[in-house]
Amino acid sequence: MEIPMKAEEALRSRMKADALDKCEETKRKFAECTSSRTISIIWACRDELDAFNQCLSKHTSDGVLEQYKREWVDRGMKYEYQPK
Repeated sequence: MEIPMKAEEALRSRMKADALDKCEETKRKFAECTSSRTISIIWACRDELDAFNQCLSKHTSDGVLEQYKREWVDRGMKYEYQPK
């Protein structure tokens, strides 16, 4: 779905912020794992990092962005941004 670039950027930012909220638990687990480590983070927290990245990927995919775009258009916002 084609929408104005400015609108897409705003929706992408909202999608990323929502993903961070939805992945709060995995983010917290990764942060806890890294809190007392330095170099060992690389191997000691790999599972936590993988889980966090998988969660973010799940909530920031192209399909999710398309859903945000459809919702934006369905709410009548398609007229909010006028291309120059």
